[in-house]
Amino acid sequence: KSDAEKKREKASQKQYHSCLALAKKGDPEACFLIHGYLSTGIGCPTGMPDDVRLTEERTWLQRAADLGHAPAQVQLGHLNLVGRPQVAVSWFRKAASQGERLGLYNLGEAYYQGHGV
Repeated sequence: KSDAEKKREKASQKQYHSCLALAKKGDPEACFLIHGYLSTGIGCPTGMPDDVRLTEERTWLQRAADLGHAPAQVQLGHLNLVGRPQVAVSWFRKAASQGERLGLYNLGEAYYQGHGV
């Protein structure tokens, strides 16, 4: 790796750990960002097995959504759309109730397709 890549990696790891500290205190945006770090693998601990990383990713996304983070609610809606459309509609509805545009759009789309009515 080049020196620039090493610096970026170190900065990402520092941001990950700072964000993790906030997430553990219940900050919804930090929870969502930790989900993003784990989703991309950038900044998160190296050597974490994929199955563990994916489980942690979903846990932080769920936590962010439970704390009222509208983009996390939309994303959980998408993850549940196939196989659990009623759950998806519930998440879209929560995001839409906060004025989240993607929540509103996806709720309308779900209704159009006959889910949740």
